[in-house]
Amino acid sequence: MRRLNIILTALFVIALSASATLAQRAISVQPGRYEIQIPLTGKVLDLRQEDTRTVQQYYRGNVVNQQWDIESAGGSNYYIRSAQNGAYLGIEGSPREGARVVATADNRRDTWRFVDTGNGNTMIVHRSGTVLDLTGGENRDGTPMQVWSQAGNTHQQFRLIPVTLASAGNNQPRIPGRFEYNEAYQTGVNDRQANLNQNYRRHRSMYDQYAERDFEQAYNAGYNSGRRSGDVYNDNPSGMTQSERRTYDAAYRLGQQDARVRNSANYRRYSNRYNRLQEDVFQRGYQAGYNSANRGGYNNDQFDLSRLTTYERRAYDEGYRFGQQDARSGYSLNYRRYSNRITDNRLETFFQRGYEVGYNTTRR
Repeated sequence: MRRLNIILTALFVIALSASATLAQRAISVQPGRYEIQIPLTGKVLDLRQEDTRTVQQYYRGNVVNQQWDIESAGGSNYYIRSAQNGAYLGIEGSPREGARVVATADNRRDTWRFVDTGNGNTMIVHRSGTVLDLTGGENRDGTPMQVWSQAGNTHQQFRLIPVTLASAGNNQPRIPGRFEYNEAYQTGVNDRQANLNQNYRRHRSMYDQYAERDFEQAYNAGYNSGRRSGDVYNDNPSGMTQSERRTYDAAYRLGQQDARVRNSANYRRYSNRYNRLQEDVFQRGYQAGYNSANRGGYNNDQFDLSRLTTYERRAYDEGYRFGQQDARSGYSLNYRRYSNRITDNRLETFFQRGYEVGYNTTRR
């Protein structure tokens, strides 16, 4: 028993010492608006636009959903709130390892502290003692944030960048993100059409060290697309194996889909659909589909029903029927009133298109 007491006392002293060390290293932060950068990947904390709740990492786009207001909660504790909607950064459910980090309204329970880790980085510690953590340390856009026990690794290090510095106008390099990918891509196309050699570094003012690799990929994609400007989507793309053709076709449909819903041209948002060896073929198919949809606008000719899968055609037909029904009843054109009928987000484009065609055809 005496030995057990000694062990328990020692553990208590160690825990107390660690707690004191953490408290000593806690830093004060000037309340204000910040970007919260992840030095490991060069990306930033981002409030997902699809649900305005999920907190993820994403390429820096210099947009309001990537900006966070830090407010004092007393002592060394702070609230972190989305600059877009004022929602509070917090934890979904109980503060266990792996719990998702979300932003919710009127949540003043969740407070955070900032602990210096050196090199200008900080660990962001929840009131429970768990810390903000990049899930798996992944580089992928859309990787969700979670909380985890303190490990002190690079998954748990962040950098606070005041928005006045992060968006200091044209003197700052522009980073290819969700809005800038097209610019890097087009720069590659332009260089090829001007018969310049393939060298993304001549445009170094358009990116910084964190974005260089991604700028290079976008530039090279555009340059190679310019080289293959004669490529079109047809029934037998030259030189493709059966496997490559399937990859090309899938990418073509995704490119068309993005163009129709007015997403920027960025094949990498589907990086889970191809591997490194398939990337070039996937990129070509995606760009061909995107350009095909854009060339003719959003019309019946560009929406080739013969290319739809069984599920896509079923979604289209159902949307068409609802569109006809709404037009006959004198309702406004709004396919979203049937959002409960869309069980798979990937089919929404096809339901929407069918609805609009059915509605407009009936109205005429």
